[in-house]
Amino acid sequence: MADALEREQTRTLEASRAIRSIIEGTAASTGEEFFRSLVRSLSSALGAKLVHVGELTGDLQSIRTLAICIDGQIAENVVYDLRGTPCEGVVRRSVCSYPSNVQELFPQDQMLVQLEIHSYLGAPLLDSEGKALGLIVVLAQHPMAEEFIGAESILTVFAARAAVELERLRAERALQLAAGQNQAMVSRLRLLTARLESVREEERTHVSREIHDELGQQLTAIRFDLTGLKRRVRDVYSRGEPVPTLLETALETFAEVTGLVDSAIQTVRRIATELRPSVLDTFGLVAAIEWQAEDFQKRTKTRCVYEGPQDLDVGRELSTTVFRICQEALTNVARHAAATEVRIRLAVEYDWLLIEVRDNGKGVSPATLAHTSSLGVLGMRERARIAGGELEIGGSLGQGVTVVARLPFKTPTETPVHADEAAAV
Repeated sequence: MADALEREQTRTLEASRAIRSIIEGTAASTGEEFFRSLVRSLSSALGAKLVHVGELTGDLQSIRTLAICIDGQIAENVVYDLRGTPCEGVVRRSVCSYPSNVQELFPQDQMLVQLEIHSYLGAPLLDSEGKALGLIVVLAQHPMAEEFIGAESILTVFAARAAVELERLRAERALQLAAGQNQAMVSRLRLLTARLESVREEERTHVSREIHDELGQQLTAIRFDLTGLKRRVRDVYSRGEPVPTLLETALETFAEVTGLVDSAIQTVRRIATELRPSVLDTFGLVAAIEWQAEDFQKRTKTRCVYEGPQDLDVGRELSTTVFRICQEALTNVARHAAATEVRIRLAVEYDWLLIEVRDNGKGVSPATLAHTSSLGVLGMRERARIAGGELEIGGSLGQGVTVVARLPFKTPTETPVHADEAAAV
């Protein structure tokens, strides 16, 4: 009994020394350096052939190592399949120990054969909810029956420490990814802001040109005619010509001026419609999209068909969002598709309003769609995002392109009629 107690004290002392050694080797490190220090210290303290720490891949079928130590040297990281290895039991259960003959138990694991491994000890890395994140493994070329009790305790202690470090590392990765995504979003917003300013400048230039070229000329012509009329009236009056001649001259000039005024009015209406069609505010979204389809067909000679409800109560902001997305989609069709037909579909599906613009043009490859940086597309996506929805673009070469925006929408409910109100009616 005294001998057994002495052996137990010896094992406890050795385990304590090993833990102290590992702690000293890993105390000042974090992240990947921590894992390298850990496997190196474990290998030295336990006299192991190989020690590695790894994390589960997304499919939970493989391990991606974070650090490997073979014969005291850090080796290159690898990814290996869990099936047919003792590691498979570790991530599905708990600590797994095979003090000897591990090759015979797992004949499919070629690494055990290549490294002449006889014993195996593995512990899972568990997150705060008890789910497996990865594992830590010790492989030895000799049976470890006597050492396994102490080694298992040591491995369990540092598996918990490694799990915390892995969670911290994953959180750091997530922050870096989020930072990258935020930077990408900032870049997108800058592009959209520049695009918005460019569009505004184009609109100002267009309106200025229209006013100068058309309205300016028409108003100048009106002024010229009125000045001429004034001069002719003065001349006729000074010569003492009869009143009928004076009236005839005035009426002819008034007819010309009226035509110019009518033309100016049409120009003003056209400019106003291009800025924001009054039909959208007066008659609603459906009428505006139907007008848009007719106008597109007239301008491009491309057949444009509207499919959907004939009446739909949509608020001003959502109507504007849908109308502008449809407008941009049609602009892209006109510029790039070489289509002969476009179909616009408006539909309500549960709590979503869908606007779909589909053409039969030359299409675009999925790879191009996945990496598009078109400011028009970015603008449509941003409009959909601001409205709380999403925008998808699909297509293939020779099969046209389909743009679908899904936007949150609740159909207005009718106000219930109370019994006393019904009786009064």
